[in-house]
Amino acid sequence: MKISQELWLKKNGHPKGMLGKSHSEETKRKYSKSRSGELHWNYDGSFSDETRKRQSESAKKRIEDSKEKQRLVEMSRDYHKNNDVWNKGIKEKTVKCPHCDKVGGNAIMKRWHFDNCKNKT
Repeated sequence: MKISQELWLKKNGHPKGMLGKSHSEETKRKYSKSRSGELHWNYDGSFSDETRKRQSESAKKRIEDSKEKQRLVEMSRDYHKNNDVWNKGIKEKTVKCPHCDKVGGNAIMKRWHFDNCKNKT
């Protein structure tokens, strides 16, 4: 290890912080105490009526959006099923592996089947 690296580690500690270390029980109790009781973010356990109303509206909107999204996905799927826009009308050649009788696209079958097939005897 270079001297500059050793000096940097001495000054800054391990670059990954607590990697390989763990907090002591005393430290864990301090953290727990500092984040409990009135200091906890949800201490009173309730939201205001205004906040609940906003949350409700947001949830309803997400449901409506998901229905709309599903409708658009189905429309797109139907369109692309009838139009070869992705592959511009070019169909990939399909081949069959003589060892396992699996059928698939030419490129992927050359990689995993034929000479490389698991069922080759």
